[in-house]
Amino acid sequence: MTYPKIPPTLVDAAREGDRAAAESLARRLQPRVDRRTRRLLRSGPDAEDAAQISMIEILQSLPRFRGDCSIETWADRITTRHTLAFARRRRRESPTGALDTQLATDGPTGRFAKCECRRVLDHLSDVQADVVALHHGADWTMREIADALGIPLETARSRARLAMVKLRAALAAA
Repeated sequence: MTYPKIPPTLVDAAREGDRAAAESLARRLQPRVDRRTRRLLRSGPDAEDAAQISMIEILQSLPRFRGDCSIETWADRITTRHTLAFARRRRRESPTGALDTQLATDGPTGRFAKCECRRVLDHLSDVQADVVALHHGADWTMREIADALGIPLETARSRARLAMVKLRAALAAA
């Protein structure tokens, strides 16, 4: 889905403290933030919570926005980072709980069954688990993952490769 481009003048006004501009910016970014959190998280309430946390961080960080990329790309990165952190916190708080707070893992590829996902991701570091869940679970490309996490493409590929090596070793030992 494409959204109308946000004018730089609106971003500049919001960065300078114009409350009306910040509210307008938030309204324009909210559908992107909602869509991204729903794509990353299975649960509706958890996606709503993550979207709210992400939007607060976007607005609070706005004075630090340098304009090196579009406001949309910058907001996507913040949303992804905070949504993944939210999912990790939920995973730690409820290690045996329901999977409704787990990263979406039953994407179009269907590679991981929901019941196996938590066990698989627990063998990995957080950064590796994020890449594996986004690639195999949410069916993102390595380029999309690198862009969303704000890391070089080769770093994303390396994390995925190292994660698969670790998972193969864990499966062999089981």
